[in-house]
Amino acid sequence: MIKTSIGELKLFPIKENGKFVFYNDFITINGKVSKGDQVKIFVEAYEIQDGKHLIKSKQAASALLVVRGKEHHHTDDKGHKTIEEYYDDVSEAYKNHFYFGAKA
Repeated sequence: MIKTSIGELKLFPIKENGKFVFYNDFITINGKVSKGDQVKIFVEAYEIQDGKHLIKSKQAASALLVVRGKEHHHTDDKGHKTIEEYYDDVSEAYKNHFYFGAKA
């Protein structure tokens, strides 16, 4: 569905806590699978327009990163307009903080 350097983000067909869930539970870095790691992005509402997933809610999107069994929350404090932009930002945070930077 939506691809970045850490893998593909998919839409989960069921709402979780009243929000739509986009997830990646098959994260790869440099061709290696990060077993057990996952990214979930939560949005209240979205709309597909010109192939992009527009965030259509007043509340900011949020993400949950599971890294080595520990949960880390990420809030969209930049006000991304699309899920694609937010997933790019979350992917970079995952790589720079948890993979190449500080260890969880």
